[in-house]
Amino acid sequence: MSDASTVKPVFRNVLQQATAEWVTAILAYYRRRKNLTGIYMRGYFAGMADREVLELATQLHESSIKYPACSEGEPVSIDTLKHLHVIEKIGDLDDIVTLEDGYQYFMPKSGGAMSASVLRIIAAELDRRNAVWDEQVQKELARLADNGENKSVCDLG
Repeated sequence: MSDASTVKPVFRNVLQQATAEWVTAILAYYRRRKNLTGIYMRGYFAGMADREVLELATQLHESSIKYPACSEGEPVSIDTLKHLHVIEKIGDLDDIVTLEDGYQYFMPKSGGAMSASVLRIIAAELDRRNAVWDEQVQKELARLADNGENKSVCDLG
């Protein structure tokens, strides 16, 4: 019996590999095709247009980059799943915005209550998203300080 804090599908690694191979093949196939107006009449994609199959493969490819598969035998923690779910939801709701200072902020449009654990997930995501910008800001502030350009109003008097 598995621990309640983990989810470990039996065939996850096999399915991940099969899906990766399928996505690679579909993307390569459609790179060579100019006409995406065909409709599949039979098989797995019956009723789907070429563009729909390509869109599915593209979405799967983008998801594999955004949320890479775990390594062989590594369980996925409930905390990881919760983290991914929260980040996906706030992204879908456009609740993260960039303000005038260049930093990204969480501005929930829907209101409602959130637990401390959800707020910690959001804070960690904001830290991750703002890291590169913050590094640039800190370098610029350090450069200005070194050149004596970063004086407060009190220092000028």
